[in-house]
Amino acid sequence: MISNRIGKMISKIITNIWLNVILKSNSFSDRDPGTPVCPKRIRKTTGADALANMTTSIKNFTSTFSAAIGPAPSTVEPFSVQLEAAVAFATKHEKKWLSGRHLIRFIEFLRKDESAVTAYKGMQAIEAVQKLWVQTCLEDLGFIVANPSGDNGLFEH
Repeated sequence: MISNRIGKMISKIITNIWLNVILKSNSFSDRDPGTPVCPKRIRKTTGADALANMTTSIKNFTSTFSAAIGPAPSTVEPFSVQLEAAVAFATKHEKKWLSGRHLIRFIEFLRKDESAVTAYKGMQAIEAVQKLWVQTCLEDLGFIVANPSGDNGLFEH
């Protein structure tokens, strides 16, 4: 039903655009109705005028059509989806050097800070940078990381 309505609207807009272009570029539109048509009196418009009319009509069509369809959907994933992916990644990769308790604390940190999830997602490409970033986050939470490459190298203050 919606596509049928949009199709009719597009057809109507295109018809209006072409009628507008034809009427604006038609040399007979400025003559009096009683004046006979004589080929010698035809005033021709330049191609630039016709092109300008078409450009204006297409711009009007574009704005009307985009307003009818609405804004484009967002390509940004919702926070819940990003968080789920970050938790799955942390559970798989950080458990190698974090204890279970510290891993839970790190996941809680991610859960509370949306920007941290985005940053963590960006850090995943380079493992050394990722570990240093996790180490820094845990130190900010009150943990000291003795050796991020070792097993369970964390202890509380």
